[in-house]
Amino acid sequence: METRIELAPNCSLTAAGAKLFFVATCLFSLAFSMIFAVMGFWPVLPFWALEMLALEPELSKPTRSAHVQAGSQQSLATNK
Repeated sequence: METRIELAPNCSLTAAGAKLFFVATCLFSLAFSMIFAVMGFWPVLPFWALEMLALEPELSKPTRSAHVQAGSQQSLATNK
C-alpha cells in the first residue's frame, strides 16, 4: 500500500491583503500617535514611524516567498 504526502507552501495572505492590512494598521496607529502629539508628546511620532518601517518588510516577506515557492511542491511516497 502506497501512501502519498504532498507538501506545499501555504500563504493565505495575498499581497493586496497585506497592503490593506498595513495601510489600516498605519492609519489606526497614526490616529493614536497624533492624539499624544497634540497633547505635547511629539517624540511619539518618530517611534511610530520606526514601528511602521519595521512592520512593512515583515508583512511583505511571506507574500514574496510564496510567489517564489508557488511551484515548489514536494511529494513523498512511502510503501508499507
